[in-house]
Amino acid sequence: MLHTAAYEAKAEGSKNLTPGTAPRTAANTANDYVGYLQQNDTNQDNTRGFLNAGSPADERLYVHVEPGETVYYGVHRMDYTQNHTSLRIQLLYQPSGGAITVVNSNRLDPIPGTPRGSLLAAAPGVINTPQEASVGPDYNGSITGGYKPLSYTNSTGSAQEFWLEFVEVNTSDAPTTKVRAAYDIWDVTVRASTGEKTGRLYSQSWGFTAGAGDARLANSFSLYPLIPNPNYKGTYFIKRVDYAGMQPWGVLLTANSYGVDNTSGTYKDWRKSRSGSFRTAEYKLFVNDPDPAIYPTTIRPGAPTISTSCRPDNKGAIFTLRVDQAGFGTIFIDGNNNKTYEATTDRLLEGLTQIGNNTFDWDGSSDTGAAMPSGNISITYSSGVGPVNFPIYDAESNTNGIIIREVRPGNTGNVDYAFWDDALLTNFPAPQQNPYGINSAAGAHKWANDIGDNRTVNTYAVGLIARNQSNNITYNNGSCLVIAPIVLPVELTSFTATAQKQQVALRWGTASEKNSAQFVVERSLDGRLFEAVGQVAAQGNTTSAHSYSFLDPISDQVGSVYYRLRQLDLDQTAHFSPVVAVQLSATAGTLYPNPATSEVALRFAVPLPSGVEYVLLNAAGQVVQRGQAAGGTELRISVAGLPGNSLYLLRVANHTYRFSK
Repeated sequence: MLHTAAYEAKAEGSKNLTPGTAPRTAANTANDYVGYLQQNDTNQDNTRGFLNAGSPADERLYVHVEPGETVYYGVHRMDYTQNHTSLRIQLLYQPSGGAITVVNSNRLDPIPGTPRGSLLAAAPGVINTPQEASVGPDYNGSITGGYKPLSYTNSTGSAQEFWLEFVEVNTSDAPTTKVRAAYDIWDVTVRASTGEKTGRLYSQSWGFTAGAGDARLANSFSLYPLIPNPNYKGTYFIKRVDYAGMQPWGVLLTANSYGVDNTSGTYKDWRKSRSGSFRTAEYKLFVNDPDPAIYPTTIRPGAPTISTSCRPDNKGAIFTLRVDQAGFGTIFIDGNNNKTYEATTDRLLEGLTQIGNNTFDWDGSSDTGAAMPSGNISITYSSGVGPVNFPIYDAESNTNGIIIREVRPGNTGNVDYAFWDDALLTNFPAPQQNPYGINSAAGAHKWANDIGDNRTVNTYAVGLIARNQSNNITYNNGSCLVIAPIVLPVELTSFTATAQKQQVALRWGTASEKNSAQFVVERSLDGRLFEAVGQVAAQGNTTSAHSYSFLDPISDQVGSVYYRLRQLDLDQTAHFSPVVAVQLSATAGTLYPNPATSEVALRFAVPLPSGVEYVLLNAAGQVVQRGQAAGGTELRISVAGLPGNSLYLLRVANHTYRFSK
């Protein structure tokens, strides 16, 4: 017998969020099994249409499946508050430009005489125990201890976002009245020919229950938001949000870019917690770190720098914040130097930023308008990219708070800062506003005594925040605050990378140099891991402008390539430049036939390396097919399954080709 249980341990579902295998009625001091999928709660706002038939796109439970991959799935329905009938599980997708299609539909019947929820143990799609879920699907009949799954192989010819629906039906297979249901054990596993694929299961609106008003979500209860970086399209920041210890009877978990309600006011208003339920679903929330092959990692922003100049009235200051990625900037002026935000003594300047210099005007007053007194102050300045909010609806208590961690890019597990504004809520604990942020390692933004009932409590952060701080600055009330800019050994005025056939020309300029020994040119294929590819001697000491160049003969790469400069002082102290990106492409190919019928081909003058991705889009810009080239001078793609009388775009190695079918 083939023993592959350890290898098959990547199944996605309850084994990630609630991995405990103890009986559900036993005392659970380990706190490792509470937190169950829920649909049709009595308070419909904390489940919305989650898991229901006909739900809008942002309330579905999705799984991403590539062509030829198979998805396996199963569930255990709890004996929970309601009488239940049979359960129909449907797997659906919507082809580009087409109608919603059901690809799998299976009815799971209850055990006779037990209408409260339990399903027939022998039926495919039923997971009987947590141990079965921990092993995963017995996909080939040889997985010891696994469950018998339902399954579907993606034969559509392109990657698809399939979704699952759970429908109560009667003995005639007709839908019945929607009733509250909970699922304590559940699994959705994607397998390719090379093994299982994690980071494929997500929803934008998760409905969960702890099963009781005083029960706590398991210690391992975490979700992973997918946060786009607008500076680098198609790349993402990944966070992990730990909700462990939250006490919700029923709760709706979402993530977005704006907060709670973006229908009026400014972004400062939108992110405020408030009573009631709101449409807050936007970002995808995954059960595991999203598959990096599908959701690539973005580039980390550098630390910001700051300088000041005087206002015309010679009070306060005009701050100039310099950043290398567009996003969001903050300057926190800590008037009493205690590293805690207090509106009467401190000032927080906020605003959107663009690459380069951004100005923030401070009139010398606190956030309540009082003149900031003379004395020592501290200034913390930040550059954030990729705003992310975590609205939590109807979690009665959250005495452990939440923890936000970095996953990609950066050091996995690093704890992030958390921010909130509860000024619109009564009876919420102090501080009700925390725009300065707090390290969330011990759990941030806590509340108790059921005060979160029927409220949307928002915690916000950024995809990645870069901070600097200037401490113990002497400030004289009524005069101009002057902070000398940080003097770097080299004043870099420009840095560019330009593709020239199959090589890259790098050029940079300096306005002045001090004790500068050399520039090391570093290259990366993913924007994270860099290696030296050459060096250029520096000028040593000069106050005159100087230009440099370097040619990187990179002949075997197609796609994005990233560069930075590592400038070394005479004592070998290193300083890094911002990262620049360049696109390398194979020699443009010849496409034929056009129009195509069953197949389209691209012929290249220069051989294409293996592994280069191609993407096929319809006229609406939707991806209908993607794959990787095997290499060589010709790429052939089947288009037999695509609708005819349509225009298509084929993108390969930074070139776009148009053809019709």
